[in-house]
Order: sequence, then structure tokens, then C-alpha cells
Amino acid sequence: MTDGDGVMLQALFNTARNGSGREMTVTFDAGRICWETEESSVEGAVGHKPDSQRKDLGAIKGNVLIDDVLLAELDDVQDGEDNPTTVSFTIHYASHIHEKKEPRICTSNVRFFGTKENSKEWVDSIQNALSTKFPHRPKRLLAFINPISGKRNGVKIFEEKARPLLDKFITETDVIVTEKSGHIEEILESKDLEEYDGILSVGGDGTLAEVVNGLVRRSTPDLGLDENCEISLSPSPHPIGILPTGSGNIILHNANASRDVVTATLCIILGETLGKDVASVHSGKKLIRYTNLSTAVGFFVDWSRRAERSRWMGMGRLLWGGVYSLAKHSSIEVEIEYLPVDSSQSSERATEAEASSSSSELSNGWRKVSGQFVQCDSYVIDPAGHPVRKTYANGQMCLILVKPCSRTAHVKFLAKFFKQDSQAYDFEFVENIKVKAYKLQPIGNWKNNEGNHYLNVDGDIVCLPEASYSVRIHPELVRLFARKSEVFESKDAGPAQQLSSEN
Repeated sequence: MTDGDGVMLQALFNTARNGSGREMTVTFDAGRICWETEESSVEGAVGHKPDSQRKDLGAIKGNVLIDDVLLAELDDVQDGEDNPTTVSFTIHYASHIHEKKEPRICTSNVRFFGTKENSKEWVDSIQNALSTKFPHRPKRLLAFINPISGKRNGVKIFEEKARPLLDKFITETDVIVTEKSGHIEEILESKDLEEYDGILSVGGDGTLAEVVNGLVRRSTPDLGLDENCEISLSPSPHPIGILPTGSGNIILHNANASRDVVTATLCIILGETLGKDVASVHSGKKLIRYTNLSTAVGFFVDWSRRAERSRWMGMGRLLWGGVYSLAKHSSIEVEIEYLPVDSSQSSERATEAEASSSSSELSNGWRKVSGQFVQCDSYVIDPAGHPVRKTYANGQMCLILVKPCSRTAHVKFLAKFFKQDSQAYDFEFVENIKVKAYKLQPIGNWKNNEGNHYLNVDGDIVCLPEASYSVRIHPELVRLFARKSEVFESKDAGPAQQLSSEN
């Protein structure tokens, strides 16, 4: 037996209490725990039968990476056993299921029987290895639950699917059920977060947006930054975990390749993180808010405002908002100044698209485009990137401009866009420009009937102090709990499950 990086334990255990099962060799090397029995001809449980009645049993074997181990623990002694001859211990681990629809993670466990001293030594060694190799795994979390997101069942989903796992594998989780819009930001502005290893957003993309704004604002000394400021903002030290109970959950789905709540919970427990860019939105020389998903004027403002007014329709309000916007199908005339990611390497497609509008070069690498557009959107992540999660921390935004077109053509674009199909950008009336920052100025008056200027930020409608606004990307301001990408890219089904049970 060796310790340190070359940890090596090997011992014989049994598959059942008091040696009534099959002997199994269990090995714990630095990165993996393996178990295996030899092929045998036994009755299968207790005792032996004549050769004519004996049943051939194949070898039982399996393995699990230490990266996927959640907990090793001694099992409770059965009643009446004051001094048992054997004591079992259980290894709980994350098991990766590669389903056709979407990959998910569940909990599995394997149980071994041995002497009390042997079992305790193995539990201590595995737990020590977890503490040494994964000190970043969270031990205490603060969870914000939006009770009205999605189907208004966020509290129930959390208590039934997430809470049991968090209680089992994390020391403590404090829960706050939000009472109003902006409640999360109010709390994060003043609450002492020193004792927490992460913040949970239980809701949809709107709930996540509140958490991001609250964390970034408290870690940024100057909230009234000038819109042209190049300052590097301070990233938040608290990773964010997302538990999906909303209607969209786009950020989570692309981070984990799954909207499954159990999968999301286990990703949080395992502690791996993914960097995420955030953009600041200014208007009237005032910081409006931070966005981790999108900003939009035109089509998606009409869509969201109509859907918000129709919340009584439930999830049907989203379809109704889209139908209303397509029926209206109005365009706005704007002038946009933007800073391309690399002004010396503008794509041929973007250059051709800009040529069809009024476009010109400005100083310091900035460019300008103007014209009539049905959509003027920007995305912190590329909705049609492949894979999308690789655009989470690339220091750029997609500026998507949709010029006037027929409703049929617009529907075809939206269909590909919502399916995250990169061919959505191939339409003649669509411009997709990679930018670090941009400023939008309306030409003429496009206030709504109430005399206000509205902007869609991460699905929420924001009233601007003036018609013009600017957006700038800030690399990796937050980190999200997310599983390693190679887990979902692997085609292996994971460790053998003969001795394991899935929860």
C-alpha cells in the first residue's frame, strides 16, 4: 500500500454479509476504483449444491473514476449485531447515461463487505483522496428559488429532486424563496457571502440574470462606469449553480447538454466550473444592467411584451407572443457603431452583408452600419455555435441584424435559429457580426404608444432612459457549475453496474 499521488489499496471483500457471497478483489489506484470477481460455480448466495444443481456465474466487475465519486461511507450495523464479523461500506458515484435525446447523470452506488478495520481504512482513504484532489467542491451553498418561474413549481422540484442530493453530499444549503422581481439583487447587495462556496439559481434564465447582476455588481467597485470604459471588471469569486425550473433554461442546457434537474444538481456537487462572459448595457451614460444571454430591440421586444401581458395563458403565452410579433412584423431604422473582434479579418459574409446596408469605417477600428431592421439582437453566447458552450468564454458577442423580409422567410430563419442551426445565418437578409462592443442609435422616433423606449435583456423588458444604448463584453466575469465537456462527448456508457443501484 502506498500513499500520496500513487495511492494504492488492494483488498479482498465480499458481495454479501458474513462471507456468504462471492469474494471480490477491489483496487484503489490514484485515479480509479476497480472491482472484480473470478468466474465461479456456486449456488449464488449461501451454501453449495451437488454439481448437477450448481449454477455457473460469470465474473462481476466494474470501475469508477475518482472524479465521479461523491461519497464513501460506512454502513449502519444491523440491529442485534453488537460486534459484527463483517462491516460494509458504500461508494456513491455519478453515473453518466448517454441517451439519444440528451445525456444525463444519475447517482449509483456499490457496496462491499469486509472486516471493520478494512472497511474503515478504505472509507478514510477515499474520503481523504476526495478532499485532497477536489478542494473546490462546494460544502455550503446559498439557493434562491423563484416560486413563479415556469410552471410555478420551483419549490416542489427543488425539495423533491435537488434537496435530497444536496443534503446527502453537501454539508449545508441555505434557501431563500424570492418574493418579488429584483429580490435576489437586493439580498446579494448586502448579504455576507464569505461562508458560501457557491450560489444556486433555481428558476429560469431570468432568475439566473438576477443572480449574475447581484454578484457582478457587488464585486465591481464602480457601478457607474462610463460606457466607453475599457476597465477589466472584477470576476465574482462565487460560482453559480443552475437548477432548471423555468420555461427556457438556455444557459444551463448548453452548459450541461441537458435540462435534467438531477444532472444539474450532481454537476454542482462535483464542483467543476465553466467560465462565462458577461456584457454590460449602458444608456444615458448610466449602467442599466449586466446580461449573460442577450439584448434585443424590435421583434423580440414586441414578442416579450405581448407574452408578459398574457401570463394567464401559461406557457401558451410564448407562442402567442411570437404570433403577435410576426403579425405586426414592423422594422426600425437604426445606426449601429461596432467594434469587430478583429477588424483586419472581417469575414467575407459579414462584409457582403454590410455592403447591402449603409456601412462605413470609423476611427480606432470601429465600423458603422445603418438601415431598416426587423431584429437588432446581440448574444453573449452564439445561439448557433457548435458546440454552443465553447462560445461561453470567447470574449465576443454575436450582433445579429435581420433586414426586412417576408413573414415566411422570417419564420424559416427563426425555425433554424431556435434549433441552433448555423445555417440560420445563411439567409441573404441576415447579418451575423462578431463584436466586442457596439452602440445603437435610432434614426427617427420609434417610441411605443406609451412614449417609452424598451429593450429586451435576457428575456426581461427594460425601460431605457433614452433611445440609444451601448453594450460591451467582459470576459469570464462569472463561473458556472458545469460538467466537463469530455463527459458528454464520450460514447462510453460508464462503469459496469452489476453491483450498483441507480437512484
